[in-house]
Amino acid sequence: MSVKGKVIGGILGSMLGGPFGAVLGVAIGHTFDHDKNKQEDREYQYMQSAGQQGHSFGLGQAQMTFFVATFSMLGKMANADGNISDTERRTVQFFMSQDLRLSVQDQDFAMRIFDTAAVSGESFEKFAEQFYQSFYGDPQMIEMMMDILVRVAMADGVLSDKENQFIAKAAMCMRYPAGNVEYLKTKYGYQQRSQQSGYSSGASARSDAGSLAAAYSILGCSSSDSDEDIKAKYKKLIKEYHPDVIASKGLPEEFMKFATEKFDQIQKAYEAIKKARGL
Repeated sequence: MSVKGKVIGGILGSMLGGPFGAVLGVAIGHTFDHDKNKQEDREYQYMQSAGQQGHSFGLGQAQMTFFVATFSMLGKMANADGNISDTERRTVQFFMSQDLRLSVQDQDFAMRIFDTAAVSGESFEKFAEQFYQSFYGDPQMIEMMMDILVRVAMADGVLSDKENQFIAKAAMCMRYPAGNVEYLKTKYGYQQRSQQSGYSSGASARSDAGSLAAAYSILGCSSSDSDEDIKAKYKKLIKEYHPDVIASKGLPEEFMKFATEKFDQIQKAYEAIKKARGL
């Protein structure tokens, strides 16, 4: 890495501080050295949106933190055994290109963060704790991050013991309820699929009951709650998870798909409960 790359990386990395700042500094330094003439790279976009001349980063800093946190934690999770397989790398690249629709340039920068974090001396828990400290007042952002970690881990249709352990670590560090983790796993296909064919009416009834239980879980309610309590919880969630509100909290534009999905899930859950209760 050139001296100029180190200086630029160090300055921008120090703005985040902690493990994320260290990873960002190295990734930016390498990216700057890779092509000194392209000013549209991710680091320059973030530098412009974050503010200039030492002023508060505001929204720009939150967006940068979320972006760096995502690929740092994915890198650590993939390198848990000291080796990142081709399958794990392809899974992350697919997530970047298909789920986030990142440009080739942004994918390259994200992979630099991924690779830098993977071999960083900091633990996965340190990254998760820094993320929590950055967003502890915004549970929606923690929800989005947990959703991403489970989604990528489940992308190949299998949740390995290693991935399961890291998801549990993330939930513990970010004070995310265990019940919500189980819902996310189920959402992305982590369940025993027996009786694949020839479903009986009993199996259908159990499926309906499971769907209704999931609806209550999404709203954070129980079947014993009153209609008024459920409606109040629904209104609160629909306001908190409106995509515009999530965007204002610092979720990068490329990640807004997750906020939209959550918003839709809340609406569908409420409709399912209303139908079941005859409201």
